[in-house]
Amino acid sequence: MDIRFSSVFVGMSARALGTAGILASAVLAACGAPDVDAPKPDPSPPAMPGDLSPSDISILWPAPENGELPPGYLKIYPAAGERGPGIPSAARDVMPDLHADLPGGANTTLAVIAARVDPCAPRASGPCVPELRLSAETLVVGLDDAALHLIYELDEAQLAALISDLATWRTHAPVSTSGRLRVHPGLAAAGIGSAFAEELHDIIVHHATEASLVSFTVNHFAFDNWSFARFVRKGAAFEKVDLPGLPAGTLSQSWLRQAQQDDLDDPNGTLTPAPAKNFSALLKTDALSAGTSTPEVLAARDAVLENEHPEKTSSATNDCGSCHLADAAHRWAEKRGVLFDTPEKYQPPAGIDVTVEAPPELMGNASNTIAFGYHRVRHEKLVPSISARVAAETAEVLKRLREP
Repeated sequence: MDIRFSSVFVGMSARALGTAGILASAVLAACGAPDVDAPKPDPSPPAMPGDLSPSDISILWPAPENGELPPGYLKIYPAAGERGPGIPSAARDVMPDLHADLPGGANTTLAVIAARVDPCAPRASGPCVPELRLSAETLVVGLDDAALHLIYELDEAQLAALISDLATWRTHAPVSTSGRLRVHPGLAAAGIGSAFAEELHDIIVHHATEASLVSFTVNHFAFDNWSFARFVRKGAAFEKVDLPGLPAGTLSQSWLRQAQQDDLDDPNGTLTPAPAKNFSALLKTDALSAGTSTPEVLAARDAVLENEHPEKTSSATNDCGSCHLADAAHRWAEKRGVLFDTPEKYQPPAGIDVTVEAPPELMGNASNTIAFGYHRVRHEKLVPSISARVAAETAEVLKRLREP
């Protein structure tokens, strides 16, 4: 029996693991007392899922220095001697160039920069399912934000094994990983070429298989315009599908920035098509010219708060643009006096801090469309970007893992 696998069920709820937890408990009960001649167990305490911190289940890799990626990162298009997650050739065949204004689109530079685990990811219909999500970016000097989001669907046993692997990996961190969600402290301390990083990459490659990839979304860029699209597995192929929260037949959505690049004072831009319930009233410089509490401003604020609340909206119901721009609109408006601390604001479980420390370069910057990864400021400086939505979803995952 794999003790590493079985120990994951201690401290995890049936809601998170379902029948897999019941089966594992039955196996443990059937084992009885250990044989007197059996090897003595490791005296160190077992890795427990309840010990995982926000940064251990929503993992943000440290960014590379400006220039070419050093060896060690997982690549979407791995060269000889490199590794990456499982991606069927049928998926790569339909991936658009993420930088359409560059020859080749820079796709070959895509590196995995973030990973997230969700034991209960919502679906448009039917029950929620376990997921492993990976985000990759083209972290190259001179490029604007562009990203690839890969969704790997797991069964309950695979989820249990993944959580167990991450709990064990956490115990090997060179520094404490506790505290609010941020760049993973252990990876930052150990470095991308360390044994600690290699252990994480082993886990990712093992669980993110070609067979488990069910969909991917793209945020690609060309001439100050970002375009979002989603591709879903249909048999052996991947097909572009309608985006949620938008009229039927909408296969893409665009965000056209109309302000100067990385301007913190001008949120001007156009989201097309806009969802029925949106915050476009905040996406213009004169949005607050009539005050911070007009009906239009308050309706836009409430739409932002709904986008940030994981129990009210999800990727199964929300359009892409709203999820990716809510943070910029929130920070721009709050800095100018709009009150967001209302009863509708997401309240995290007790003991989990969802405060996000945003770099000053992101405080109202509508050029940033990254929810969990890195924004390249003026083509030069990479700064971590973590949205309130990601912090809230992470808190909900931790709540599931910690429930008795």
